[in-house]
Amino acid sequence: MKQPSGRLIRYNSDFAREIADIIHLELKDPRVGHIVSVLKTETSVDLKYCKVYVSILGSPDEQRETFKVLQNASGFIRKRIAERVNPRQTPEIRFIFDDSVEHGFKMDKLIDDVIKRDAAANPGSLDEMRRVLLESNDFVIAAHVNPDSDAVGSCLALGLCLKKLGKRAQVVLDPYHNKNNIIPGQELVWKEGSPEPAASCTSCRVCEIVNRSVGCVLSAGAKITIPFCPRCGEK
Repeated sequence: MKQPSGRLIRYNSDFAREIADIIHLELKDPRVGHIVSVLKTETSVDLKYCKVYVSILGSPDEQRETFKVLQNASGFIRKRIAERVNPRQTPEIRFIFDDSVEHGFKMDKLIDDVIKRDAAANPGSLDEMRRVLLESNDFVIAAHVNPDSDAVGSCLALGLCLKKLGKRAQVVLDPYHNKNNIIPGQELVWKEGSPEPAASCTSCRVCEIVNRSVGCVLSAGAKITIPFCPRCGEK
């Protein structure tokens, strides 16, 4: 897709700013006010049309009424754009309702609800995690089997944070790939044949690679599983 020219980018920026000011400061209809946000504008190359994407907070009925106000005011807004921006040609204003912001608010609320439900179902789980992290000194950190670079980076970052707090931490990866050796914290990676980390049990090679890498932190017999662990059923 052809990129807009610098002139068109400048017009889009000017139009978005000025249209937002006109809506908020010059339209006298009480149904508009600050519940309307101008998200972006897309102006045609010939400056004949300008699509104005807006989000409108409120109930569906309020959104419909407010959108009608904007459509009815498009002629006035076009006239004010001509006076304020003074383009060589003032485009026809076409409003487009964009519900992405509202959708984002709804998704945020759903996520908050899930977090609250999880906290209610597992009272004290965060407090227990905090207690283990603060009171223990030796940690083994593992990711899932065949960890990707994101998982390796997360484990090493956690290990480096614990180290900065004065803790002893080792990261166990199943398997360890040399392609990840550019990630900071390599000194924390446990290698086959090395002494068992202090936080592991004494029965196996780092608890048989931490129960085949369930994604947990072991310390002094305590286990914190950081996503859902199908082996032990804990979180």
